[in-house]
Amino acid sequence: HRCRSTENTYNPRKGDRMAQVTSLEFQRKFGEVQHKALKEPVEITRHGRREFVLLSAEILWHGS
Repeated sequence: HRCRSTENTYNPRKGDRMAQVTSLEFQRKFGEVQHKALKEPVEITRHGRREFVLLSAEILWHGS
């Protein structure tokens, strides 16, 4: 799988890196990416550049 990150909950204060998928992978594996975003932010790239970050409302409003 292309979703890359640690298995632990995402914590930017500890230097954790976000999971990352391409925009094409996002389209093809929406359910998988959506499930991952419930646990940690997922960076969506296009042409190698960050376009979007998908994250749950829980993470957005209450932090990780």
